Amino acid sequence: MSHLQDVNMGYWKHFRRAMDLAATMQLGAATAVIHAFIPEAFKTETSDIIDRLYKNLKEKPETSE
Repeated sequence: MSHLQDVNMGYWKHFRRAMDLAATMQLGAATAVIHAFIPEAFKTETSDIIDRLYKNLKEKPETSE
């Protein structure tokens, strides 16, 4: 069985979701780096992003395309 069947998504829906997750992870990494240098900046942003990612990944996709 293919991965797309496993997650019940069409190619483009899967592509969009994967790219959204990648962008969110990059944002989280950037806020963590800035926070490392400037502790008063982004005090909770990185952990907030991780929480959002966790919730997003636990959600089941609606339907295939």
